Amino acid sequence: MFVLAAVGTLLVDKVVEPRLQRTLPMGKDFKTEVVTPTLTEAEKRGLKRVGLATLAYIALVLLVVVPEASPLRNEDGGLIPSPFLRSLVPLMFIYFVTIGLVYGITTGKITSSRDVPQRMAESASDLAPTLVLFFAISQFIAYFRWSELGQFIAIEGSNVLQSTGFTGLPLVGAFIAMSAVLNVFMTSGSAQWALMAPVFVPMLMMIDFDPAFVLAMFRIGDSSTNIISPMSPYFSVALVYMQRYKPDMGLGTLIATMLPLAMGFLLAWSAFLMFWLMMGWPIGPGVYMMAN
Repeated sequence: MFVLAAVGTLLVDKVVEPRLQRTLPMGKDFKTEVVTPTLTEAEKRGLKRVGLATLAYIALVLLVVVPEASPLRNEDGGLIPSPFLRSLVPLMFIYFVTIGLVYGITTGKITSSRDVPQRMAESASDLAPTLVLFFAISQFIAYFRWSELGQFIAIEGSNVLQSTGFTGLPLVGAFIAMSAVLNVFMTSGSAQWALMAPVFVPMLMMIDFDPAFVLAMFRIGDSSTNIISPMSPYFSVALVYMQRYKPDMGLGTLIATMLPLAMGFLLAWSAFLMFWLMMGWPIGPGVYMMAN
């Protein structure tokens, strides 16, 4: 966090802003309308009740989890692992359903039981592209496993890496760079990982790379180039905000503006990871680059 904050501040101050001032100068008399949304009394009352419902729900969960004899703890009385951690998804689902009902009933958005499925369908409609994407990915993974092509690529790939001696920090840098390039052409980090994991996790495990470390390498490459990927949903959001100040800005302007940040984050983050590895420090509780 501190490294990326420092790198981002320096790049914006020394590279991005001076370049924008040269290529797209903005007058000092620039003004933009500031729209301040106001909440109705019903919405304020709904938010207050949501806050109370949240406190009551947290208290209820703590009341069930805190006692050492709680059925949500493991046999030793601990929480890692435990039924509580395995129940986080249903617990979160119940929480969001609860506060949604509280807010909807308070504001009048929900007046009968028939309104609940309708509101849920409206929210789920935003997930439709993701669901379609994951359906295609699930078919790909199923065929991949059926053909055993993933095992073949993993075994042969690990043999190549071992025979050529291409391991250690050079392999780390190459994998991060590959993830960063692929991320530009894919719509979702989760989808990209779903496609890469069946091949690269077993391949790198065969040369003793810890699977958690493989995911850490992937996240560095995947996160750094999101802002220059036109396939990213947040790319269009950033473009809309830029066009509020300069309506003639387009995709090329946004990519050119954000390219120094993307490359700076990619290089600094990779260098930070390699420095961490050279110091021999764990990247997580009991997790190192090598499994053994």
